[in-house]
Amino acid sequence: MHRTKMPKAALPGKRGQCKKIHFSNVMLCANSVRRNGSRMRKKIIVCIIAAAVLLIPIPRHYKDGGTVAYRALAYSIYDVHSLNPDREAMEGRPYVEGIIVEIFGIEVFNNVK
Repeated sequence: MHRTKMPKAALPGKRGQCKKIHFSNVMLCANSVRRNGSRMRKKIIVCIIAAAVLLIPIPRHYKDGGTVAYRALAYSIYDVHSLNPDREAMEGRPYVEGIIVEIFGIEVFNNVK
């Protein structure tokens, strides 16, 4: 029986060595492809954790009549409901109500009346 050589792509690599894969004049190392995949997975996990820290708000309740602040690192939303500090305007409106939105500390929306 005649034995033939196995193609280079099918040769098993030794421990610590790289299995060489040939694709039209480009030689890749199968072990490095696996390592790059795990690096990519780590980057994705880090991005998800960073997005969660930046975007998930933490509610905070104030004892001024019902104001609630939803704060994350990237933005803040205040649902204002507090007693009106201006005594002269108290006859018409006893409460100050509205919403304030800030993105990175810059006020984008404010309809507090």
